[in-house]
Amino acid sequence: MLYTLNFESLKARAYAGFVSEHVAWSQKHIPYRDIEKVSKGIPTEFYILIITGSYARRTQRPDSDLDMVIICDDSLNPKRIQADISQDCNLNILPIHLYVFRKKEFLEMLTNKEENYGKETANNNLIFSGGKEYYGIINEAIQNGFNG
Repeated sequence: MLYTLNFESLKARAYAGFVSEHVAWSQKHIPYRDIEKVSKGIPTEFYILIITGSYARRTQRPDSDLDMVIICDDSLNPKRIQADISQDCNLNILPIHLYVFRKKEFLEMLTNKEENYGKETANNNLIFSGGKEYYGIINEAIQNGFNG
């Protein structure tokens, strides 16, 4: 038997987002200070912050970088956000590989037929902020053919 969540429900998205954020912040291997430091420089109140890659898979090594994805509102300029926080990422002792996408761009990646970084992020992530909004994007992608 297969169980699914009804992401049409705001309540389901809110609970799933809360649980995902709680799980992410409860991981012992995550460099929280680095995430906090970078997030303080994000020049908007609305964003989704996701860690993906080896830290999300728990396969990180001492020489691994931290893959950080920020999804912002469609009205914002991802290049400006990247510019505002890239110095913090570049000067960080643990290298941070930063990706910034608009919601629309991320949704397009999920519904695109080819494999891409959006699908990799959706299948391997730790959500640190914006969980409810993230599941709203996932719901919209599912309605447009995304199946993981």
